[in-house]
Amino acid sequence: MPILDILKEHARVRLQAWPLAVLRVATGIMFIIPGWRKVTGDFSAEGFVQASIAGFPGDDSREGASGAYAWFLENVVMAAPGLFSFMVAYGELFMGLALIFGVASRLAAAGGVVLLLSFHFAKGIDFWSAANYDAIWAIIFFVLAATAAGRVFGFDEYLYRRWPGGRWIW
Repeated sequence: MPILDILKEHARVRLQAWPLAVLRVATGIMFIIPGWRKVTGDFSAEGFVQASIAGFPGDDSREGASGAYAWFLENVVMAAPGLFSFMVAYGELFMGLALIFGVASRLAAAGGVVLLLSFHFAKGIDFWSAANYDAIWAIIFFVLAATAAGRVFGFDEYLYRRWPGGRWIW
């Protein structure tokens, strides 16, 4: 009888976590669409990076990158803008796919935190400003990674049971 009770409790907890699955899938959709447009279009991050380094002239809402991040953009990203454009475009696309299907969702969400914090540092907006949607997305990605949202109605539940050693990925 205790095994039946454990199964009932697992089903109850999983059903209570359905909002995480909704958040995961919605976030995936919000990133797969611009990722697809970037991959299939003529996307280049070079203009954004140059504007960030220059402090977004004419835009009082963004200060641009400063300090070590400005150095990183100028000396690393601008040395290979095609590579970083590729990483942003395909990163958004594959993050979206992973989150929608709940496959390696912790890894995808952690990548999302890094990507969105990079956007945040490039823009130079106050982190706690309600207008800073990059920070809001970074927090959403953090929650998805911390809660293993892919295990709720996603393939990560199967992968976790099959390979429990990969719990930091699934």
